[in-house]
Amino acid sequence: MKNLSIILGTIFSLCFMIITSCSSSTDPATPNIIWNLQTGNNWTFTDQFMYPDSVFVDTVFVEISKHHSFNYQNSELIAACLRESSYSMQQTPEQITYQLFNNNDDGLYSYGNLIEQADSTILEISINLLFKFPVEIGDIWQFNSNNIECTSHDEPFNTPYGDFSCYVYKLTKTTEITYFYCVPYIGIVGIITEDTSGNTIYMRILLDYNIG
Repeated sequence: MKNLSIILGTIFSLCFMIITSCSSSTDPATPNIIWNLQTGNNWTFTDQFMYPDSVFVDTVFVEISKHHSFNYQNSELIAACLRESSYSMQQTPEQITYQLFNNNDDGLYSYGNLIEQADSTILEISINLLFKFPVEIGDIWQFNSNNIECTSHDEPFNTPYGDFSCYVYKLTKTTEITYFYCVPYIGIVGIITEDTSGNTIYMRILLDYNIG
């Protein structure tokens, strides 16, 4: 009987170790990118443009359509091709404009634009760090000669999809300030642009997303 107790105890201990090991190995890893740029990922937003006497509202569909490789300064770069379309401004098959992005070790980079026309392809290369990640609050860097600063790691942001705790990136231009609300791995869930008087002139809010 004593031996049976020892055996059962040993089996229980081994089972507990296996269960603990399995549960810890399946815990979701901490995201190490600010935006998942896998082909097929898509997001739906509502856009609001605030004018002095009216508000224009539109629904925007954003998708990573494909990846594009190109040579730049003797190196081959690969960028995700982001395509935006909306109910009011549909891109025509005759000309499709993609915004180019890539995740590097220090964050998300904008690589410029890819314009595909019926008989030609135009590549507009402009490589700039957009969202530094990992990032500390108070970090400042340049994006197209404008300052971007990380102002928060856990700013609440409410959307029709749900409530998020966001990294906030503040882009300061001469005539306006834009706040990007980002969730690691998901990407942008909201954008708010204010004029120099602090009035909101543009807002983008997440409605839905589908990422792999």
